[in-house]
Amino acid sequence: MAFVSVKEFAGIKGVSPTAVQKAIKSGRLVNSVKYNAAGKCPKIDPIVAMQEWERNTQHEQRRTGSDIRKPEPRPQPFIKPDVPRPDEQPDDAKRTLAEAILMKETYTAERTKLKFEIESGKYVESADVKNEAFKVGRTVRDNIMNIPDRLAAELAGLSDAAEVHAKLTAELRQALEALAGGQNE
Repeated sequence: MAFVSVKEFAGIKGVSPTAVQKAIKSGRLVNSVKYNAAGKCPKIDPIVAMQEWERNTQHEQRRTGSDIRKPEPRPQPFIKPDVPRPDEQPDDAKRTLAEAILMKETYTAERTKLKFEIESGKYVESADVKNEAFKVGRTVRDNIMNIPDRLAAELAGLSDAAEVHAKLTAELRQALEALAGGQNE
């Protein structure tokens, strides 16, 4: 086994030498560390150390440089218990009079525009759309379901598959054209 220094292992692992020294002191790296006769200058077996590092490190508690530099927000102290904090106030309380008037005018304009579009026929009731879709579906179903009744006697007397195919294709096309003609109205 080839042992490496703390600095070399830090380079292999992609961390700082200080992080490796902390791992040794905290007991996360035990079996992979060997000391000299004086008990100093630790040497590390990188293969065993990698396994120990992964097994003994709690990654969810790991802090990166960006985490350390950002202080955690502290709650603001209450001045009076009955007065909400500035960050807890509803949005309406933070608005100025001019913002409130602008918001009211915008809402009124949007509502007026919507009323106009409804009256001009741009928008329709969803119930009307559902009813129309039901009628179209019913027409398609009826036209297709009537094909066997109309063709049964004719097809019974035919022995040529090409003729049967041609008759069925013509009837289906006629039913679908009737549907397409109804949609264009």
